[in-house]
Amino acid sequence: MAWLHGGRVVHRVAAVDPRLRPLNAVLALVHPDGAWFHDLADQGFRLHSIELKVQSSAGIVVADAVLYRLDPDLVLLCEGKSGRNVEEEQAKKYAVADAVALRRGVSLPVDVAHDAPVAPLFVVMNDVRSDVEDALQGWEIEAPVLSIDRGFARLDGLCPVGLEPFVRDDAPRRWPPGRIRVDHQSPLEEVAELLAQQISVAQAKRQPVLDLAEAASRIYRVWPQLSQSGRREFLRKLKQCARHLAGSSLKGVIRLDPGSNNVPPRILVERTPADRDTRGMPQAWQSQARGMAADLGRGGGSPPEEQPQLSLDDLDLGEADESERE
Repeated sequence: MAWLHGGRVVHRVAAVDPRLRPLNAVLALVHPDGAWFHDLADQGFRLHSIELKVQSSAGIVVADAVLYRLDPDLVLLCEGKSGRNVEEEQAKKYAVADAVALRRGVSLPVDVAHDAPVAPLFVVMNDVRSDVEDALQGWEIEAPVLSIDRGFARLDGLCPVGLEPFVRDDAPRRWPPGRIRVDHQSPLEEVAELLAQQISVAQAKRQPVLDLAEAASRIYRVWPQLSQSGRREFLRKLKQCARHLAGSSLKGVIRLDPGSNNVPPRILVERTPADRDTRGMPQAWQSQARGMAADLGRGGGSPPEEQPQLSLDDLDLGEADESERE
């Protein structure tokens, strides 16, 4: 939510959807930026795509992340699970995927060898690791498992050539950076909260139009790597959130233009607290914030002093970090 604080619009930093922690761990491990462990980057792995539809002889599966490395060439299809619900049919689709089918679906970087090995990598919370390993063994699927926790990452199992096991158990005890805080499966109120922050930024800058794809790229920090189908799903979610806000706490303030073949979906900003004179502006911002907070079940009032905040100077809105301490 947004408040006027010290002459600046500030925002509560939204928490990461716990369901996305395994995926955020993979993203951290391929980013050698020092924010968390980066063992996969050290082994030469790079991120190719997120939420990519992968064709295999057993059918289509949507890989949470696709990683690759060169010399030796290897492609990893990552499936993140925040619980014990590994599905046999899905796991077997991962197990039989190969580079030829991936290439046919234009799902590999051009510099990866045509016959590069493809392997699944199941990414789970550490407390359910043994359950997942037992399930895979029962289905006769031999695959490495990456398990994560706060300040902990362990990759082990039958690793293909080019992937080395590792264990990391270091302080500080923190989750991987929240590069992806929400996705199209997250609760509406979680996504709407981040969209509301983007709307507040547009209002403060007196921008009459907020392009939804531009807002999405700020909310979803690895937007360039998100597959086309993933982008469509996330934009559909943002339109749902915009309709909700336009019909409730921001009624008369914004309007959704769903777009067409030639016009991208956008939000039209019709009113803003920034239009008030200096005497009424703080109260107008606070009133809008309370309305949105109540609408999204976040409670009203001003942000607590210890609550991480973002200002217009920080936004991009997604540049918040990230340590995810609890």
